[in-house]
Amino acid sequence: MSLIKVPVTALAVYKEYLLAGVGSFIKIYTRTPKSGENDTTEVLSVKKIFNRHVVHGLKVFNCQNSFIVAYGGQEWCICKLTEDDDDLLQILFSSKIHDWIWDVSLIYRDIVNDDIPRLTDQIAFALGHNSVVLYDWMQDKIIVESHCEEKCILYSAYFVADERPTWKSLTLCSGTVFNQVVIWRPGSRDQNKIIQRIHAHDGVIFSIDFDFNTGLLITASDDRSIRLWKCKSLESYSSSSNVDFDSNNYLCKLYGHESRVWRAQCIKYRDRSYLISVGEDSHCIIWDLSISHDRVEGKMIRKIRCHKGRNIWSLIIDHDKGYVGTGGGDAGIKIWKISDLINNEAKIVKHPFALLNRQDVGALKSVHLWGTDNVLGHTDSGILLHFSIPNESWTIVNEDTNFKSYATMSVLNSKNLVALGSTKGNLLLLHLDKTLSCVINNISISATTIEGKIHSISWYEMEKKMYLFISGPDGEFICSEVSIKNAFIIYDRKHVWVLPIAKHRWHMGVAMTNYSGKIFVVCGDRRGSLHLFKEDIREPVHTIHGIHDKNGVTSVQKFGNLFVSTGRDGIWRKTEINADFSKLHTVAQNRAAQGMDWLETVIPLANESSSTSFAVVGFHGRNFTVWSSKTGDTLITIECGGGHRDWSFKVANDKSTLVFIKESSLHLTRLSHNVTKETSVVSPYFHGGQITCIRYIEGFFNKSCNLNISYLVTGSEDTKIFVSVYTQSNTSRELAKLHHIFTIDDHISSVRALTSVKIKSEDANLSNTILFSGGGRATLNCYIIKINKAYSWTENCSVEHVCSHKLNIKCRKASSTTNPETRYMDLAGWQKGRQAFVAAACSDALIRVFRIDLDQKKLFLINQSSQYSNCFLTIKYFTLKDHGYLISGATDGFIRIWKLCDTKLNHQVDEDILELDQPSFEKRVHMSGINALDTWTKYSLKEEKESHDKIFIATGGDDNAVNLNIIMFRNESITICGNCHIENAHSTQITSVRFGFFSTCGELEVISTSIDQRLTKWRILLHEDSIKYEFGSSTYMNVADISSMEVWSLTAEKDHFHAAVCGQGIQILDKF
Repeated sequence: MSLIKVPVTALAVYKEYLLAGVGSFIKIYTRTPKSGENDTTEVLSVKKIFNRHVVHGLKVFNCQNSFIVAYGGQEWCICKLTEDDDDLLQILFSSKIHDWIWDVSLIYRDIVNDDIPRLTDQIAFALGHNSVVLYDWMQDKIIVESHCEEKCILYSAYFVADERPTWKSLTLCSGTVFNQVVIWRPGSRDQNKIIQRIHAHDGVIFSIDFDFNTGLLITASDDRSIRLWKCKSLESYSSSSNVDFDSNNYLCKLYGHESRVWRAQCIKYRDRSYLISVGEDSHCIIWDLSISHDRVEGKMIRKIRCHKGRNIWSLIIDHDKGYVGTGGGDAGIKIWKISDLINNEAKIVKHPFALLNRQDVGALKSVHLWGTDNVLGHTDSGILLHFSIPNESWTIVNEDTNFKSYATMSVLNSKNLVALGSTKGNLLLLHLDKTLSCVINNISISATTIEGKIHSISWYEMEKKMYLFISGPDGEFICSEVSIKNAFIIYDRKHVWVLPIAKHRWHMGVAMTNYSGKIFVVCGDRRGSLHLFKEDIREPVHTIHGIHDKNGVTSVQKFGNLFVSTGRDGIWRKTEINADFSKLHTVAQNRAAQGMDWLETVIPLANESSSTSFAVVGFHGRNFTVWSSKTGDTLITIECGGGHRDWSFKVANDKSTLVFIKESSLHLTRLSHNVTKETSVVSPYFHGGQITCIRYIEGFFNKSCNLNISYLVTGSEDTKIFVSVYTQSNTSRELAKLHHIFTIDDHISSVRALTSVKIKSEDANLSNTILFSGGGRATLNCYIIKINKAYSWTENCSVEHVCSHKLNIKCRKASSTTNPETRYMDLAGWQKGRQAFVAAACSDALIRVFRIDLDQKKLFLINQSSQYSNCFLTIKYFTLKDHGYLISGATDGFIRIWKLCDTKLNHQVDEDILELDQPSFEKRVHMSGINALDTWTKYSLKEEKESHDKIFIATGGDDNAVNLNIIMFRNESITICGNCHIENAHSTQITSVRFGFFSTCGELEVISTSIDQRLTKWRILLHEDSIKYEFGSSTYMNVADISSMEVWSLTAEKDHFHAAVCGQGIQILDKF
C-alpha cells in the first residue's frame, strides 16, 4: 500500500463523489465533510491507474452506465464506479496511444433510435501534434486518424460537442505553438481544412473552453490574460448565435493574474454569467461578466490566494449544485459555494456626524464594536457616542470635558462597562443599559490616584471577576477589581507593579491565571517584551525582552495553558509558564502571510476544538486582513488605510463587521457571513514548495486503535517545517493517512536539512527528541519534540522551540566576503553523555560543530574546520571504539573523515572558536558532487555486532553512480579495504541513499533514489573484504524532483521497512 500527497492535476465530479488525479493515482472523496472532522472530507478509495504517467484529465460521461475516462501523457483508461467498497473504482479498459493526449470525447453512432444515451465503443482523442484519433476500445484498435493541415505542436486542445456528438459533428479547438486557436472538424469531408483561425494571444495558450450558455470561447495564456471570443464556426452550439462577429477581434481581455493562467471557465448563477480563472500565482479570480449582443465586459469581484506554493493545476465547476473546486501544487483540494464567492465583496460605508445636527461633537478618535450591530465612539470633545448600525442613527451617551483632546478607552461587552482614561490621570467607569444609549451609573477616580497620563487601559475577566489594568506614568502598572452591586460600580485597587525601564513603558495586552491561590499576570508592553508578574512582587518575576521586536506587542490571550501573543513583527507566539510559575518560555512561533507584518490579535477558527488553528487579524500594508493559520488562506482583505488608525472588528451571529476611523468619520464594512468559517477542505494542503528533507522521529504500535504510528518531520523551500503523523493499519482495509499536526515557522529562508537526537527518558511512554533544522541565511534552529505514547496520537505530541543561532561576521571568517548568505546544506546530530552536538556541512566550504545547552537554551559554535575550495553537501556522524567521527561529501567528489577531539568539543564557550583537526582520511569517490551519504557500522551481518574497526559507506553523486566502500580503522590509519562502484545506477543524479538490513534473508541492502523518480534496491554481497552487488528491484515514484528519502522500521526484528521519498510532494511505501 502507498500513501501519496503530490500536486492535484485533475478533478471531476460524479454524483456524490469527487474524483482527483494525483500522480498516476485516482483518489475518490465524499463531496461533503463528515461532522466533527474539521471540515475535511473522507478518502474512500485510492487506485493506481497508470504505470508512469500523471493523470492530467478526468471526464465523466453520463450514459446508461456512467463511466469515467482518465488520461495523462500517452496513457488512458475507462473506469466506472461500483457499489463494492473494496473496489470502488473498477478499470474496464486501459491502453496507450502514440502521442500526448490533450482531450477526449465520446462518439455516438450517426443513427440513434432511442432517447437513452448508451455506452458507446468509440472515443475520440485530441493529440499533441494537432491530430485526432477515433478509437474503438472494444476491439482495441484505431479506426481512423485525422491530421489538421496546420501541422504543429499543441499546448492545449478542446472538443466542442453537443450532448451526443457524432464523428461528423465533432469540432476541435487547437491551441497551437504559434499562439493561435485553430478550429477544424476532423470528421468532415475536408477533414484537414481549418474552418477558422484566431490570432489569440501574445503567449502560448494553456486552456481553451467553450460555454454553451453564452456562446463564448474562453482562452487562457502564458501572457497572463484571459480572452473571450465569439466564433462563427461554433455558433451552431450556441444559444445566442444571431450576430456575426469578426473572428480575430476578442470581445473582452481580462488581466488580474500575476503570472501564467492555467484554466478559465464560465458559470451561470442567478441569471448572471461569471468567469472563474486559476493560475500559476495560486490565485483564483472571480469575474462578473456583463454580456450584450455586441460586447462583453468583465469585472474582477474577488481574488483569492487559495493554495500554497505557485500553482493551481486543476479547476472543476459543478453547475448543477453550484460548487467550484480547485486542486493545487500543495496537494490540497478545496471546494467553495459559488454564492460565497460572489457575495463576499466588502463595501465600505461612511457615517458622518452631520446626522447629530451639532457643531461641537468634535472629531472621532476611538471606536469599539459592541456585537455586530452597535458602535461606541469617543471624540476629542470628550463626548461618548453610540451608533446603531441597523438604524444608522447616532446618540450621545456621555459628555465629560476632562476627556477632551485625549482619552484612552476600553470596553467590557459582557457587563456593559466602559473605561476612559485621560492625560491628567482621570479615570471614568460607565455602566450602560442594554440599548447602550443611557448611563445607569458611573464612578470617577480623581487624578490624584494616578498622577500623570494614563497610557492604556484593559479589561479582563477571570473566575467571574472583572479586572481593570491601567498603565500610568513611569511604568506604573495597576490591577484593580471592579464589581457591580445594586447598580453601583465598586472600584478596588488590588496590585501595583512596575514595568521595566523602556522608551515606551506601558502595557498593550494582558492575560491572567491563578496558581496556588496566587494571581499571575502575563503582560505584553509597547517595547515588544513579555513580562510575568506575581501578585505580591512589585517587579516582574521574569521577562522575555524584545520577543516581538521594538515595535511592540499588540495582544496577549490565554488558551488553556498557553498564552498567545501577537506583535508588529508579523509573528504570533505561544508561551507557557514553567511548573513552579517562575519563568516564561516560548513554545512556538509562527509567521503570518508574507507581507503581513502588523498582527493585532488571533481568533479561534469556527468549528475548531483546539487552540492550534486561528484566524490571525492584522494589516497587510494599507489593507485590513484576516488570515487563516490552518490553511494559509487570506479570509478577507479590506482597504482601510493601514493599522495606525483606530478600528474594531467583530465576528458574531454569522456576520463579520469592521469599523474604522478615516478622515475623522466612522467607516463601516459588513459581511453577511462568518469569515472564520473556512472553505470546505476536501484534502488538506501539505507543503507549498519543494520538500527538501525528511526525518523519522518516533514510531510505535497503538493497540487501542490498532494502528502503526510514525512521526515524521519535513522541511521545505516554503520555509516551513511540518510535524506529521503517518498512521497505517495492519489488519483492516483502512487507508494509510498522513496527518499534519504542527507547523514550525521560524525560518526566513528555505529549510535544507534536518537531524534529530533522542534524549533518554526513564518513562517508557515518554519520548523526547531534539530536532535541529538548518537552511538559508546561516540559520540553525533547535526544538524539543515530546511524544507521550500513553495518550491518543491526536493529542500526545508537542513541539517546543528551544533556541536559534545565526552566524555573525566573526563566525564566517574569510567566507563572509565571498558568500555572505551561507547555507547549511546538511546536518548531523549526536549525544555524548549529557550533552548534545550538531555538525553542519556549509555552502562556504566549512564544517561547523555546535553544542546545545538546554538549561541556558543556547547554541554555541565551538569548532570549525579550515576552509576548503568546494561546498560541503552532506555530513554524517558515527562512532568506533568510543571515538566520534564525522564524514562529509562535497562538490569536488571527495569524502573526508574527521576524528573529533573531546577536549575541543568540551572547551569553554567564551573562548575563541577552535579549529577542527585536519581530516584523517580523504578520497575522491565520485567524478562530481556527492549528494547522498550513509554509513553502516554493523559490518558483521551474521552476528549483528558493532564492528570496532570497519564501517560501510554508501554515497551517491551527480555522476549518476552509487559508490560502496568498506573503510578500515587500524591504529591511527584509515584505509579502503573494499570498493564497489555501481555506474549509471540511475539515469540522473542520485539524491539519497540509505542502508536497510533484513534479518529474514540475512542481506544488506542499499536503497537509492534519484531525480528520475526511481526508488531502487541493491542487494550487497560481502565476502571477507570484497563487495559485489545485485540489482534488487526498482519502483516508480509519483514524486517529481525527488530530493530526500527516509527509511525506518517499527518492528524490533526489522522484517519490513517503510520508505518515504519527498520532492514535489511526498510518497510513503508500506512494508517496503
